[in-house]
Amino acid sequence: LAETSEVAWLASPILEAPGILDAAVAANARGVRVKVLSEIRTRGRIKARGFLADPLDGDAQRHETGRRRLGLDGVRVRSTSSYLHAKVWCFDNSAYVGSSNLADNALSVGREPSIEAGIIFRREDDVAVLKQQLKMIWASCSLKQQSVPGDIYVVEDGGKSLDPALLASRSDGGATFGWHLPQCDAHPATEALIKAIQSAEQTVRFVAMSFYDLGRVPGLFAAIIEALARGVHVRAVVRHPYFRPDQYPDRDTRRLLNAGMHLEGLPRLHAKGAAVDGRWALLFSGNFNPYSLAGAAESDHVELGVWGPCGVPELDAWADWIGQVRGSWRWSNPER
Repeated sequence: LAETSEVAWLASPILEAPGILDAAVAANARGVRVKVLSEIRTRGRIKARGFLADPLDGDAQRHETGRRRLGLDGVRVRSTSSYLHAKVWCFDNSAYVGSSNLADNALSVGREPSIEAGIIFRREDDVAVLKQQLKMIWASCSLKQQSVPGDIYVVEDGGKSLDPALLASRSDGGATFGWHLPQCDAHPATEALIKAIQSAEQTVRFVAMSFYDLGRVPGLFAAIIEALARGVHVRAVVRHPYFRPDQYPDRDTRRLLNAGMHLEGLPRLHAKGAAVDGRWALLFSGNFNPYSLAGAAESDHVELGVWGPCGVPELDAWADWIGQVRGSWRWSNPER
């Protein structure tokens, strides 16, 4: 932000990191066009079953304070029609895509830092692809934060329509950047993941904060079951403790365990992605559940994924990291 001279894009569902907010306000004051994509409606509780980590009133208040501060200092903030869960920052010559929200714990400066993962892209074509996609997302936003002296308010208009075909683009560097857009019924990362698992020969690795109810993503659930039947070793590492023990593993995850999947837990895990045979990798903003992977319901999330073969250096390093992650807690197979 300090080095940006033209446009800075910040997308995060949470706006709580004072240092980042200070830098955004300072950049805006010196003439940088700072554009923030976040949640500007009143934040409600997450619509998901079994969590121990439902948002607290204090978290929501810090987010509201952050977005109000940006608005009062002239920084433009918009929101997509569905809940924006993507995490991406894009500047003049670099971009970040990953799991980190704009919150102190996610940025390793809080009291309880989480385990995050992201890729910084510096190739011109990668950055250009993300900028073009962000421009289209920005133009489609129906909710816009406006300010008057001493206060802010939200206006709603239709926004421009989106062509989902334009929001899954492969850069010259070999990585594909794709957005999950419930309003367009577009979920290219899910489709790419299914295709990769269908061709898996040895290993499939998942890391995420949550992994549940995949029966509601039929194509992915079937691909995992079929891979297990072929003898592929499938492991998912999730945050633990995170779910109430009487509600997790859920029925669909128990079916995967019964079919031979390994499920492990790691405290503070928030990184999200998958790797197949060490030759293909997905870095994702979403978790492995129906809200992030499929459907066109209002409660589904806007997500961003980056995927491709491991000949892409950044994805190669990411696949190696996923392969090394192990949990400190293991769920047993319920049928054994």
